Amino acid sequence: MLQAKYQPLRISGQFVLETKNKFNLPLGYGGIIIGNSYFNGYCAFDAACPVEASRDIVVKISADGLGKAVCPKCKTEYDLNNNGAPNGVGTEYLKKYYVNISGQDKLYISN
Repeated sequence: MLQAKYQPLRISGQFVLETKNKFNLPLGYGGIIIGNSYFNGYCAFDAACPVEASRDIVVKISADGLGKAVCPKCKTEYDLNNNGAPNGVGTEYLKKYYVNISGQDKLYISN
């Protein structure tokens, strides 16, 4: 059964941020953004801004449902529907993770 937090991922263009696993250990460098891209299906990105290169500076997913994430410090906007493409001072894409699908309800994310 799909957990309530991940229900939005059934809809294209929706993304959620996960910072810790079920053992309360940190995920990724700054957390992991998991989503269902309009163009690429299920995807995952590290939430740490590549410009700032700090665990403490994590991009924020926009609440407007447009699949954007913005760094609170450098203000670079990342297009999550377009492989984490940067728009702003940043020139590097968000770090992308591999996503494997098992059945209808399980996503396995790895680097």
